[in-house]
Amino acid sequence: MERLPNEVFCTVFLFTIFHNPRQGSGAGYNGLADFEITEGQTWPGVFQFSKGPWAISSVCRRWRTIATKFPQLWNRFRLTASDLDPNTDDGGTTALTTWLSFSGTLTLSFFIQPDGICNNPHYSKLFGLLADHADRWEKIELYNSTPAFWSMLHAGDVRSRLGSLTTITVHSGETNVADDAFSGDPTFYQVFLDAPQLRTLVNRNHLPCRGLELPWGQLTEYEGSHRTVVDEHLRLLRLTPNLEKCRLEIAYVASPVSTLPDGQAAAETAVPYNILLPNLQTLQIRTTWFSDSLKHFPVSIRRLRVPALKTLIILTEHLSRVPPPFSAYGEVLRASSSELRSLKLINRPAAGIEDLRAGDILELLRATPALRDLCFTIGATKKSRVLQDTIISRLDISEGGSRNGDGALVPVLETLELRFPSPAAIPMLNLATLAKAIRSRWTPLGPQSSIRSVRFVVELGDVPVDKSILSSAIRGPIMEVLKGEEVDIIIEIGNASVAGW
Repeated sequence: MERLPNEVFCTVFLFTIFHNPRQGSGAGYNGLADFEITEGQTWPGVFQFSKGPWAISSVCRRWRTIATKFPQLWNRFRLTASDLDPNTDDGGTTALTTWLSFSGTLTLSFFIQPDGICNNPHYSKLFGLLADHADRWEKIELYNSTPAFWSMLHAGDVRSRLGSLTTITVHSGETNVADDAFSGDPTFYQVFLDAPQLRTLVNRNHLPCRGLELPWGQLTEYEGSHRTVVDEHLRLLRLTPNLEKCRLEIAYVASPVSTLPDGQAAAETAVPYNILLPNLQTLQIRTTWFSDSLKHFPVSIRRLRVPALKTLIILTEHLSRVPPPFSAYGEVLRASSSELRSLKLINRPAAGIEDLRAGDILELLRATPALRDLCFTIGATKKSRVLQDTIISRLDISEGGSRNGDGALVPVLETLELRFPSPAAIPMLNLATLAKAIRSRWTPLGPQSSIRSVRFVVELGDVPVDKSILSSAIRGPIMEVLKGEEVDIIIEIGNASVAGW
């Protein structure tokens, strides 16, 4: 080990300093799902002296020399009062000062809990130290922001020194009332208006747009949590016309119809206008939780206008009998004249997909004539086979195919990805029918309109499966049908329930 160059140690150190916040953390992260864990929650804690860079630098003299002269180990961190020893004399200022000095001149990304830092006179000096480096702030994650925090931001005169800031993430715990966080002097919440590089807002809880003021027209990426009602997301989208990427998690949707005092029903759409996002290229919508209120979600979806959309990812994880609103997405694509190139339909097992209607799926796919890449989950039961039964048969464009007079579905499709939640789902897909559909697209239309690649992603979980047998079970029936067509058959073992950007 002594012969290893310092560069190797630096690479290894970077892999070891990040952590899962649900493991050995007292910050209350145990209830978080994987998709809820943000980047900042994995950063090392400044006051966790037995972990992260502190632990590395205490192993031996050489490691300490390497670590303290490697600023990339120190420029991302968490600042939480729960990690502080209440008996410390200086309130953690020595540790933070040392940490910041080791970060050199690199930009800083930090996760802070203002309710524990800024609201405590014993620890409030810590934020003053951070404010001295405002010109280096790149990413900020706020967990339970308070009026005291915004007051200190204002007093620290950081507004004119945020030239490096690119990303703001706002969290709130269950006991924190987000509206109260913005109850102080309105000028306090204008501190980020002059951040010229600010492009990304991550809203992990209720963020009222009437509170925090941002340069909305600059933002190109928005991520909204399921803890925020859909109408609040729509209001924020209306403020951000230049978005290029948007990821939403939806759990609750208010009813668009209310009853007036005299008993007369009246339409009361909280956001009664279409929302034009002319530059949006990637949209991911994940429906979560158990709420049957998702039956109102199509009303919200239909307000979107996304003419530049190229990638649409629909993740269905809610455990109710409300199916995903595929037809509503199709209406949006047609109304927007979108030329969608990539579509992912990812479903959690038993997540409302047993109630899918073939007509809804077809409405969406007919609105995507320019689609090149299609990915969807294979249902593991007879009741959840609607996706594969509807799509696969209609990919066959031969005379004897199952088009039912619909014409070629997704006529220029090049890549098909099929995700299996378990090996047990493989028999639920007729591989011979799939192969015939692939072959039919080579014969009459030529390679310009052919499916060139088919990827099978199988989630094994705890099931012991011989991968070679699994590969043969998939590849064999397909190759019996294909007669020399140049199609890449790719079989992967991986997570079949998660889709990223």
